Amino acid sequence: MMQNGCQIGRECGSGSLSVATDFQALQDVKPIYKSIPTKVLCESHKRGRVLRLAAVRTPEHWCRLRAIGARKPNSPAAIVAAVIISVIGGEGATGESLRLAEEVGRELGWRGVTLVCGGRGGVMEAACRGALLAGGHTIGILPGRNAAETPPNAYVEFPIFTGIGYARNAIVALTGEAVIAISGSYGTLSEIAYALINQVPLVGLDTWDFDYHDWEPSGIVRATTAAEAVEKAVAMAEARRAGGGK
Repeated sequence: MMQNGCQIGRECGSGSLSVATDFQALQDVKPIYKSIPTKVLCESHKRGRVLRLAAVRTPEHWCRLRAIGARKPNSPAAIVAAVIISVIGGEGATGESLRLAEEVGRELGWRGVTLVCGGRGGVMEAACRGALLAGGHTIGILPGRNAAETPPNAYVEFPIFTGIGYARNAIVALTGEAVIAISGSYGTLSEIAYALINQVPLVGLDTWDFDYHDWEPSGIVRATTAAEAVEKAVAMAEARRAGGGK
């Protein structure tokens, strides 16, 4: 342990990964972060008071965290882009939908997958809460010009203000390498449409269905549990990445 930080190593395949950490910096972290077990602060990710955290529980979990700056000893630092999954759903959701959303977020966080959503309440807030408390990262694509106009929920780590209203739904749907739809109203329906039009893999978890003779039901891959939804979404995202993003 160093005075202002320490080195933590975890075995990963044929070599170990190490990330510089600074536990003193926890004093500036939002209170929500303090509930994350085994907090790890990546110095290379520090941006002022914004700190990236990862919950390290096992060597396997560590290996799944695609952290920039994590590298094998005596080798050049490599940047590996994290898988990003969009989670869409209604702001007015309650009960079971919120439970599923939080579980989806938690599953994504455990896998080191970055979650992107509309940044508001309901399904979006529940999913962000699950992801952040599991050590994941969350991005909120907000409809307003600033936080005063459209405040992000408390679990959005990186808010992005667009000033374009509901048109931001297209950004939410297209930012992820796959989409998980949970419950939802018309805004979610528009995001589903953007995903389908642009051939973004889409997993449905208790969400919209369609009864129309020209509709191809295979457009939405159905799941019945949060874990299943995340497994399918991540698998499709990685397959899409392997195929050049098509």
